[in-house]
Amino acid sequence: MFSQPLYTADTALASTVARFIEHGLAGGEAVIAITTVAHWTAIEERLTAAAIDVAAARARRQLAVCGAHEILSRLMADGMPDRIAMRATILAVLDSVRDAGYTKVRAFGEMVDILSRRGNLAAAIRLEELWNELLDEQRIVLLCAYAVDAFDRDAYTSMLPSIGHVHSHLMPVEDSERLERAIDRAFIDVFGVHGDTRLLRELFVSQLPDTTAMPTAQGALLALRGLDARLADAVLESAASHYRSA
Repeated sequence: MFSQPLYTADTALASTVARFIEHGLAGGEAVIAITTVAHWTAIEERLTAAAIDVAAARARRQLAVCGAHEILSRLMADGMPDRIAMRATILAVLDSVRDAGYTKVRAFGEMVDILSRRGNLAAAIRLEELWNELLDEQRIVLLCAYAVDAFDRDAYTSMLPSIGHVHSHLMPVEDSERLERAIDRAFIDVFGVHGDTRLLRELFVSQLPDTTAMPTAQGALLALRGLDARLADAVLESAASHYRSA
């Protein structure tokens, strides 16, 4: 399974990843965290607050923490992830936790986000594809993360369509209910208060490919972008205003 949280705030990401790790450790799974130093500090604080003995989990090799920038540097060749290097690096970490007796493994990684932030979306997508190969082969659960501004029009023309092709699930980690309300009000602003805006949104979402489960709000905006960019911009602008004033 390949899940992808979409986030704008580091605090929301840290909470989501901490829960992901906590559930894995509690279930007897090994957990691999490939993360930046800053994010790991925030994640570890939340794990400690949840009474998780992080040092003990690492000592018994149930938890492996790897630097995302360091791991990424081993994988890249001429600006793109190298398949052989990627497999060798990730499989070495997998072997380490499995040798400690853990057969079920889950992982969190943010290397794709690093590539995306560098503006190398092609490399990010290629790395996602290589992860997919390993997921099918090794039967691990992967949680990945992208920093996405829900109100950035460029996100709906390049990033979301691209990452949607290589993930089974996309999910927001921000205040999703607040976002849903903002989108609802924006649809009323643009399409009229008398229309069934919820039904209209569902109709738009139904036009998306079935390959990826996507949050309704982002799905509706992505689908509308494909139908009428002018209307999509109007909804996006209105939604941003409602969200920030809520």
